[in-house]
Amino acid sequence: MQHTRSNVSPPFGWIANPLRVGFASIMALVAVQVCMASDAVNGMNSPSVFIQADDNCRVDNKGTPVRCAQLPHRFRAAHVSSDAWICLYIDNAKYETVVKTLDLFREAGFTNVCVFPPFNGTNLSGKVKRWIRLQIAGLQNHIFAMLLISTERFETWREEVLVVSESRYDVIDRFTQARMAQPDCIGFKDFRMGPRGDNTIAISTHREYKDHACVLPAAGSCDFLSGLINLPDVNWTDAEIQSVKDVRNELSCKVEPEHSE
Repeated sequence: MQHTRSNVSPPFGWIANPLRVGFASIMALVAVQVCMASDAVNGMNSPSVFIQADDNCRVDNKGTPVRCAQLPHRFRAAHVSSDAWICLYIDNAKYETVVKTLDLFREAGFTNVCVFPPFNGTNLSGKVKRWIRLQIAGLQNHIFAMLLISTERFETWREEVLVVSESRYDVIDRFTQARMAQPDCIGFKDFRMGPRGDNTIAISTHREYKDHACVLPAAGSCDFLSGLINLPDVNWTDAEIQSVKDVRNELSCKVEPEHSE
């Protein structure tokens, strides 16, 4: 099987200063604080490892890149303490490389290896056949909620993941694809923030080996998320509805008193 990963890369980042976030975003903030605090306290005994797209790693983002698979052994040879805080930066890394690097560090006896949450979300493995990602586009002044919906369970380092059945996913996917097919859902490269800096929703989808992504207009994002919550035949659980609402709450949505929700 050919393994691919999404090449859509929205130009959005965030600054760690959360206002209202879900569990996944709280854990992301914890990872950020751990990495930053350990660097400040321990200096050179808290190396930062930048995993590149070519499976090489750069320590503290300087010097000659080395194969990531060799790094734990090199750290041992350099007498890096087994309890040193090691922070991995994975924005451009392949999913499989991140997993393998984490495993190798743990096998080498390093006990404090954290992952700095990737700004634009996890670069998912091509083995994951179908997924939908919902994230915030616009002025980001804290860690925004980010949601992945899939039929498979996998590890992520940034998003909340909802695992649903094939039949439920089909309903969600048809609704999402129909909205993305409308001409006002523009490509990432064409997206510009509105004059008021209103946040909006960016949608990325993957099916087999095909990727599609676009940004909804701010005026239509709230309707899309409310429509998603109220889809018939999905039968959301309360926890799943809350995950979608966590994303919606990042927008300036005027939500009517709950009835069908």
